[in-house]
Amino acid sequence: VPPPPSRRVRHVLDAACTAMHIHVLGFGAIGTLVSHYLRAALDPKHTVSVVHKTAATAIKASHLPGVKLERNGVVRTERGILHVASDPSAYALLKEQEATLHPAAQRETDEPPTQTEPCSSTAQVPSSLS
Repeated sequence: VPPPPSRRVRHVLDAACTAMHIHVLGFGAIGTLVSHYLRAALDPKHTVSVVHKTAATAIKASHLPGVKLERNGVVRTERGILHVASDPSAYALLKEQEATLHPAAQRETDEPPTQTEPCSSTAQVPSSLS
């Protein structure tokens, strides 16, 4: 006897679920808004990266405490957003220079994860899918 549709959907999603890596181009008004809402809506295992035009702006943004969004006078901050440059070689060079000039400024969160890991077997399906 096949399982009911809701259990079938849950099984398929559990089997195929891996961590996503989402790239947002730019950190202007729209890029800030999109990255803030993505980080707020997604599970922490999914990575949200903002791609900056220059390495200098990527490094400057990576030292911010988070992405802030103000709505109706209420400020919300989302943390855990990676900031990268569109030219990885320039970004790496600038990070090296920064490390030699300011060794205390190194942060563990500057580097993106090296691999994605599958979801746990206890992943839940949103109620709209079941």
